[in-house]
Amino acid sequence: QDAQIACPLPDASAPALTTFYNGACPVCRAEMTSYRRQAAAKGLPLAFRDVAEDGTEAAALGITADQALRRLHAQDAAGRLYVGFDAMLAVWRQVPRARWLGWLFGLPLVRPVSAWLYEHVVSWSLYRWARRRQRRAAAG
Repeated sequence: QDAQIACPLPDASAPALTTFYNGACPVCRAEMTSYRRQAAAKGLPLAFRDVAEDGTEAAALGITADQALRRLHAQDAAGRLYVGFDAMLAVWRQVPRARWLGWLFGLPLVRPVSAWLYEHVVSWSLYRWARRRQRRAAAG
């Protein structure tokens, strides 16, 4: 007798994509705020969580505080987790005015270079900048 494994169906009330971003980074915060506004204006089921403010939901997914601050993370309604550049592509592909970015940077010859730049230049630089800002704010 074969055992059957129950696979949960996607929650119809769940957002199509939940994005976890570093709100301590002014660039990240501004970009995600723009995408949130665009999504809200179109009535899109997208959620944006500032992990610098509250990382509880990200932690429940197994994302450490440092990982959440270093790289963009996103989870789709089916439960797939996207990290770094893949998360950025997932966001762009959901937001109407940014879909062309998802298409362009997702092209087979463009994507590997873009992913490398995101990982080694963009996310690294923004993370360092945000950490420096946090240390200054804490020092008062």
